[in-house]
Amino acid sequence: MVFSLIHIIVAFSVLFIKHIAALGTFEFDFHNKYSDSVKEILNIDELPEKGTFQYYASMVHHDHRRLATKVNSVPLTFAAGNMTVQIDELGYLHYAVVSIGTPSKTFLVALDTGSDLAWIPCDCTDCPRSFMTKKGKKLDLNIYSPSASRTSSIIPCNSSKCISGQCLDDTGSCRYKITYGDESSSSGILVEDMLHLVTNDDPQKAVHTSVTLGCGMHQTGGLLTGGGLNGLFGLGADSISLPSMLANKNVTADSFSMCFGENGVGKIVFGDKGSSSQAETPYFVHSLFPTYSITMRQISVGGEVKSVDFAAIFDSGTSFTYLQDPAYSIIANSFNSQVQDSRYHNISEVLFEFCYNLRETPPNPPKLSFTAEGGSSFDVTTPIAMFSNQERNGNIYCLTIIKSENMSIIGQNFMRGHQIVFNRERKILGWQESDCSATPPPYHSSTPPHSPLNNQLVPPPRSPIPHRSGAVYPDGARASDSTSSGLKLMSFFSRKLLVLCFEQLFLSIYSINY
Repeated sequence: MVFSLIHIIVAFSVLFIKHIAALGTFEFDFHNKYSDSVKEILNIDELPEKGTFQYYASMVHHDHRRLATKVNSVPLTFAAGNMTVQIDELGYLHYAVVSIGTPSKTFLVALDTGSDLAWIPCDCTDCPRSFMTKKGKKLDLNIYSPSASRTSSIIPCNSSKCISGQCLDDTGSCRYKITYGDESSSSGILVEDMLHLVTNDDPQKAVHTSVTLGCGMHQTGGLLTGGGLNGLFGLGADSISLPSMLANKNVTADSFSMCFGENGVGKIVFGDKGSSSQAETPYFVHSLFPTYSITMRQISVGGEVKSVDFAAIFDSGTSFTYLQDPAYSIIANSFNSQVQDSRYHNISEVLFEFCYNLRETPPNPPKLSFTAEGGSSFDVTTPIAMFSNQERNGNIYCLTIIKSENMSIIGQNFMRGHQIVFNRERKILGWQESDCSATPPPYHSSTPPHSPLNNQLVPPPRSPIPHRSGAVYPDGARASDSTSSGLKLMSFFSRKLLVLCFEQLFLSIYSINY
């Protein structure tokens, strides 16, 4: 998530992989909190209906909380059980089940592409241990203990994986502390243990990957009331993130893709370099704000083209698109001048500035596209949102961009209908239109892993980016290119427990006043 709010003061290490020879890919589905599939699984009606004011208000509420905080990054995902769920009000869009240790335990963790360290509750004195559902059922959350896992080891202070300054001396355990933008935090010691995977082509073939993660003994703030739920897995742009570590040990190529389909269902694939037919542009990562940013050169609205020059962050953890001027005004004014429907003026209830009364179904809005550095065009397939207007027994639609004062963000709504590829080997962001129900065959470029596009083509960010204090320490070099065989996280979490957990989460958090 671009705005997952992280200060990281942590020692971190590389993965150690057993029983793997070739590079592969992780592939898994994810689901929006308000998607039809989640409602069907949970069999509840208390979530906001798609197309209502409350539905979009909840998304904007999530975005405003992220934008109001002073730190962070992009959002992404990874899963066990081939499913992740987006939970807006807990502060993160994506949650997934992961299996760790021997014997294995499952954890429902927040997924955050704006941070890098993975941590789970561990021998903790301060952490959530259970949830009580509205039906009176108590759901116990797993707590990790290094002493209960045969494959666990505590990282000592004298280890090369422990950064200087994390310990008072060389005799103890290596400590970590993460402080989030809302002043919540997790702290404890670093451990190594097994993360369990299976191959896509043979679900019976297990792959066990040793990872370094935080043993979270103390949580504060929102992490005590469910914000982190059962832990957090960082998937950020830094070299210590999960995609980087998988690449460093030749598990996957140093690239991943996200595909956002309709109804909140999508896929994330680690190791995916996309298709040879995809559009591409260089991306840059700010040194203090590790997010994927690209440079926009033109905006086209209904064929009217304007030259621009601004940086935009691609953030899958932001629901809508936020633009600074002049980009916001260029799009909004041109869109408004071309729309034939009458303007809807009660904008206080719909949160967007440019809304219209729908005369015909479906609406026919002007086509919107961006031209990125290098000339590739990014066509927005879903620039509007539909609302039910029950008072007038009709519908309205709105241009789903929001004016921003400090940075421009391409959010999930503009990514919908695309497969977005983050190729860190070549330093490019790629995209192509997709229904997200099928993924093209992996594309392996002949470009050497250490030959990114000419970075001089990419200017520094033109919008102020929140400062992230604290150090992030990468460990290890990027992986070389190879073949793809496919890996995904193992599904050890029972359907009943998953349903109970999500039922409690969704029912308990949707008590927000809009």
